Amino acid sequence: MKGDRYCIICGEYLGNYLKDDYYALLHRKYCNDCGPWKRAGDVRFNQAEYRNRKRNIQNQKDQKLQDAIIEIVALRKLLAEKMNP
Repeated sequence: MKGDRYCIICGEYLGNYLKDDYYALLHRKYCNDCGPWKRAGDVRFNQAEYRNRKRNIQNQKDQKLQDAIIEIVALRKLLAEKMNP
């Protein structure tokens, strides 16, 4: 029927936004059982993505630091060779 809302995951009937509370049902996608499970899954996914981004940023910083150290050592060696021919 027009206006019926069902849970996306389990298919449970949530209500009809044309007859019941319009604003409460209009954007509701999950039932009371599936909602917390879905939120917990989203939180775990977002936390994992955040950790991966932080790890990648730290690895890039470490790589830039190592490249700078190698360049400084090479410049020191070149300078020492020029000072002591």
